[in-house]
Order: sequence, then structure tokens, then C-alpha cells
Amino acid sequence: PQRTLSSSFDLSGVTDSAKQPLQEICVIGKQVSAQLDDVREKVADVRAVLLNDQISNEGTADERPGAVLMRALLSQCDLITAAAARAEVDLNKLASSLRLGAEEYALVKHLIVQMGVYAKQIDIFRKELTFIRTFPTLRVPSYLELVIVTQPFPMSFMYRKSLPTEVVVKLLTGAYSSFKMTPVKAEVVNDPSSKTKQTLDVLNGVAVLDDNGFAVFEHLSFSTGSRKVPVNVRFSATVEEVITEGGAGGEAPTPAFPIYSELSLPFVVMTHENQWTETEGVLMRRTAFTGDAPAPWLRFANQLQHHVIRATRQDSNRPARPLFDEEINHLHVSKLMGADEAPSAAAAAPPATIAP
Repeated sequence: PQRTLSSSFDLSGVTDSAKQPLQEICVIGKQVSAQLDDVREKVADVRAVLLNDQISNEGTADERPGAVLMRALLSQCDLITAAAARAEVDLNKLASSLRLGAEEYALVKHLIVQMGVYAKQIDIFRKELTFIRTFPTLRVPSYLELVIVTQPFPMSFMYRKSLPTEVVVKLLTGAYSSFKMTPVKAEVVNDPSSKTKQTLDVLNGVAVLDDNGFAVFEHLSFSTGSRKVPVNVRFSATVEEVITEGGAGGEAPTPAFPIYSELSLPFVVMTHENQWTETEGVLMRRTAFTGDAPAPWLRFANQLQHHVIRATRQDSNRPARPLFDEEINHLHVSKLMGADEAPSAAAAAPPATIAP
């Protein structure tokens, strides 16, 4: 089946307290998605309009159709960026102010990723518009970006065993992008905060883009363990621009260049199953806290629920055995004495986990 970024979500199982804010954010997401399609079409046309302005030379420069369209598009880009950023802020607030169900929190995490993708796409269009406004007669470069849209991390798993779920990478393109690209390749990158450096080979780490720009890694695995140290994966490809305008502007073809995704969330590759408890505790502390600051209890509880579901290989959207409210409340009272904040990462004991 062909993949797309979804703009519709089933909210039938969402609790009343979370339904209204999630409905509002989903509406924003649909609007942003539709506006991105509109912007792409208009960006593709604006260069020809600007060039026609130079030929007709009617009226003042600011009053010509190309200048008017350019200002409107840049303004539209700013509005879309602000809407996506506001939605992302609201989603993070929601995760910190309500005890969300497992499915609700998974949806919040998904929407945060999607809003980030929208923001990166509009930034590509803004780069194209800025270039066209400055150099209207030159060929527009191919602005491209790889983004991770689906990942099972953070989690720990055995070396040489495939990840339980796929990793999906999306290629974002501009309205003028014309290129050839190698298959997308995965590589391990050491966690920036780690002092210990690991070298791991990636198995099944190459995927080809489909017609919608998605690269799906279905059986990603790693050759060795990471010695209980969190690492990340990054995706890359080499791009060669295709000149379709007969060398407009007298330009020489550009050399091939690499593009990279952001780093994935951290994970640990184990060599023995008895490393599971310790490594899951390391990952929980790494992802639940921001630096050394305490975490709001509600955000910590939501993250703990999500982490346990991931760690026990359950489907985040339909978990078979999430933590019950009574269990989370017991942890809150017995370990944190009902505090409004969970302790900092440095002070936190390894969280309670459910063995796989």
C-alpha cells in the first residue's frame, strides 16, 4: 500500500478531558496539510510570474503580480509555521497537564512528530522563495531533507535480531526539486551526551524510496551490542541534481551532495537478555527528564506508561496490557509520596518495569 502522512485520526476512544484539545489540534493539522499543497503549487508558479514582471515592466516593482504573490506566499509560510509551532506547544502542554491513556499519549507523540514534519516542509518552501526573490533568473537548487516519521525507540533489544516494528523515513522536497538519489542508508551515531563511543554495523540498513518519498526499514538490526550505552541511528543518501532547464543561467551541474536525517531517539543494543532491566532504566531516565531538571509528575507518568508499553513490545496504539491507573497511582504514592514532580534524572531510581 502507498504511504502518506495521515491527516485524519480516530478519536472515538479518547477520554472527554483530552478529546477537545486533540480535536482542535487535528483540525489544525488538516488545515496545515491542505495549505502545504496549496503553497507547493503557488511556489512552482511564482518564478514564472516574476520573470514575466521583468518583461512587462508595468507599474512599480512592489505592485507587480510577482512581487504581490511573493509577499503573500512568504506571509502564508509564516502563518503555517506559527500554526504548527502553536500546535506542538499545545501538545506538549497536554502531555504535562493530563494523565493520558496509552493510546492518547501515543497519538500526542505522533502529532508532535507530524507538526515537526510540516514545519520542516514549509521551511523548504521558504528557502525556495528566498532564493527566487534574490536570483529570479537562476535555476532553483533542490532543497531536500530526510525526516524520521516512525520509529520504535527508545527501547533495548538483542543484537542481530530485527526490530519489532519498522522505521520509516520520509524525503521532503521543494517545488523545484529535480534530482537523482541513492537508496537511503542507516548508520549508527553515538549519543552526543555519551562519553563512551561505540562502533556498530547496521544490518538490513538500506531502503529505496517509494513513489511518495518514503523509505521503509522493516528488518533493521545491528551486528554487535552497544555495551549498555545508548546510541542513535541516522539516515542518509547521496543526491545528484538533474538539470532540466538546459543549464539556465549558464550554471555548471552541481556535484553530488549528501543529505541526512535528524538523529533517532536513543536505544541500546543488548548482547544478553539479563541486561534488559538496567538498559531500560537508563533509557527511561534519558527520555523522561530534560537535563537535570525534575519532570512534572503527569508528564513522567505518561512517559512511564509509554516506555513500559514500548519496552514490553506492545502496540502503542492498541496495547494489550498497559499499566492500570491503580498501578501508576501506587507508584506515585509509594515512591514519590504524591509529589507534583518526579525527581531529577540524577536522583531517580530505575523505574518499575514489566518483564517481557
